[in-house]
Amino acid sequence: MVHSSWLKVTKERMVGGPNLLFLHAIVSTNNFVNELMNKENIRTNRLLAVKSGLWGAVKSFAKRVPLWGDLVEGLEKCQDSIKEQTRIQMLGHLENRINNLNDEFKNKLQEYFNTQEGQLFCIKIMETALNAEYMDKQEIFVNALFNASDRNVSEDEKLRFIDLIRHLSKVALNVLYAIYEKYDKQLESTISLPQIIIRDVVTETHQKFQYSPELTDSAVRELRNIGLFSNVLYWNKSSSRISEGQYVNDTSFFYTLYTRRFIKFIKQIQ
Repeated sequence: MVHSSWLKVTKERMVGGPNLLFLHAIVSTNNFVNELMNKENIRTNRLLAVKSGLWGAVKSFAKRVPLWGDLVEGLEKCQDSIKEQTRIQMLGHLENRINNLNDEFKNKLQEYFNTQEGQLFCIKIMETALNAEYMDKQEIFVNALFNASDRNVSEDEKLRFIDLIRHLSKVALNVLYAIYEKYDKQLESTISLPQIIIRDVVTETHQKFQYSPELTDSAVRELRNIGLFSNVLYWNKSSSRISEGQYVNDTSFFYTLYTRRFIKFIKQIQ
């Protein structure tokens, strides 16, 4: 669930303003969602209990070994510091975005976050973004949070997109932004899907991020392996079945509408 201590810090930082109400609408959950998430997390909670017991055993042993005692105490302080830094950074991203939203956009988001789907999506985002492992991608998770009311993206795709952000490296996401800038307009101006040429992407990313060719090539392969590019040019759809209309060999891959939807979902729009 959303961390209560994080909510406390949030309220202390934003007391009295209209933004507090909006932020609370984003991070609050109703009884139905709480119950649902508790049921889904039974197995996880058991695992955490086991880990907690093991940590207690380590601390008990450390008390009898002076060097270990200092080490364990240092680890606990480091862990607390990392959690606090993660929460403060997340709060900063949220404040920056909320302060720049117009009322129409706020109302649309509030309407979405009052639905069961919106609250489940919010929980998935917040739980992930408050994990220190994803600190370098926090701003991207915040972008997705504020793009959540996009009706052009299905609920299943939204959840899938959060999983993609989690699994992709920050370098791969930067390369994807460069690919968007180079190929997205071609999606409108050409009949067929734009083919991604690695040497062109290497040039783009070297100019934009000073990435080496090897690093960019690795990132493009990462993006392709996770399913963001395709070698299927189009699909034949009928009332009874869907089949590949045309596809090319595995050495060629293309920028698709699915790629576009993902990139726009993780970009800052407002």
